[in-house]
Amino acid sequence: MRLISAWFLGVGCLWALLIVWMFVSLAGIAELISASAAFPHWSGMLVGPTLLVVGAICLARKANSKIGVALIATGCAVLTGLVAYQVFVALHPKPLEAKQPYGPYLVAIGIALISDVSAMRVSWLALHRSTQ
Repeated sequence: MRLISAWFLGVGCLWALLIVWMFVSLAGIAELISASAAFPHWSGMLVGPTLLVVGAICLARKANSKIGVALIATGCAVLTGLVAYQVFVALHPKPLEAKQPYGPYLVAIGIALISDVSAMRVSWLALHRSTQ
């Protein structure tokens, strides 16, 4: 369980790091017009990584494993939805748009699939442990 929990902690931290990197990159390019409009948008993007990190911590502590499993399952659903949307957009370019490199998308699909399988495994283990 600790290895799976560490996986989700790493995925959540990497996801949050990429979002912060994107924010810092865009803040360096363009001037922030309205902080009241930008703050809810960027904090909303951090909901998925927060769910994965908090769920992994709850799962590792074994105190609230059912809550941790629910948080991890929700975070994995958000991650899978975002990856699926981005891959769908990348695989259907507009007429004069250059094709995207597929390597980063394959890595994102792999991470999302491994996270989904791990979330199913964790939920099965938590359910199996609670019935005994």
